[in-house]
Amino acid sequence: MKIHQMRAFNELMVAKSVSEAARNLRRSQPSVSATIASLEEDLGMQLFERRNGRLLPVPEAEYLHKECSEILLRLETIGQNIRRIKAIESGHISIACMPGPSVFYLPGIIADQFTSRPEVSCTMVSRSSDAVRQLMAAQHHDIGIADYERGMEEDTSLIRTTVFRFECLCAVPRDDSLAEAKAITPKDLRSKPMGALYEDHATYMATAQAFASRSCDMNVRFRAQYFLPILTYVERGLAYAIVDPIAAESYRIYSAGNNKLTFLPFKPTVYFEIALILPALRPASRITQHFVDNLTDEFRRIGGQDGLAQPTHG
Repeated sequence: MKIHQMRAFNELMVAKSVSEAARNLRRSQPSVSATIASLEEDLGMQLFERRNGRLLPVPEAEYLHKECSEILLRLETIGQNIRRIKAIESGHISIACMPGPSVFYLPGIIADQFTSRPEVSCTMVSRSSDAVRQLMAAQHHDIGIADYERGMEEDTSLIRTTVFRFECLCAVPRDDSLAEAKAITPKDLRSKPMGALYEDHATYMATAQAFASRSCDMNVRFRAQYFLPILTYVERGLAYAIVDPIAAESYRIYSAGNNKLTFLPFKPTVYFEIALILPALRPASRITQHFVDNLTDEFRRIGGQDGLAQPTHG
């Protein structure tokens, strides 16, 4: 049974006459009649009887009409969905993200991009960077965002990774005397209380090395898994912190214009590197690729540079 036969039969069942069905289908009457005849021949049974000049369906035709209607409706739905997907108006994105960006930064990007696309849905899970890489290697999500560690082995047969490098900033209370500086150095922070990530994190190690290179002590008073909690201590004047631009952007979103901090360049430069990961065995959908393109533009907007990993301090 062919699709054009289904459409002609379905229209005839509704219109009750060949001439009306032909008008609705924008076809000639002989063409519709020939299509119905070919359908009856293919099925090996008569579908209509003429009585007193009227075309009446046999009982079996009623069953066939129900089945054809459902199939045609399903085909139309599929066509509409494909058109929406092509227009990047429909679909689902699954994201695995390390904790920091998952709180304010990434939800803000998702909201901005999908406000005008009500039929796009998104799932985001927050995991450690190691767990994100494992989930992406297992092809469980469309997009992964994780810390990039220099020297880490990437299985390119399972994942595709783009590394973005950012220059870290120094978070300073807005009313602090250091807030007027053009850049902050380890000497400015010598023995001052600091907030930092754990000792095995690449950003902490690079910051500690920058302090050591200037023969300055780094006095870590507060530690956390990611930077947003640390910025609360900076707000209260209890610490300073060397943070990545994504954390700074997250704070600006969180503070909604009432921010009590300023973010200044830190010299020598401490680099923060982030990996944008795609599953190698799952081709990206149009909506996923659209999101990746926009996320890449957003990373670049706040200073991210694509390319190979660079030294962790300079």
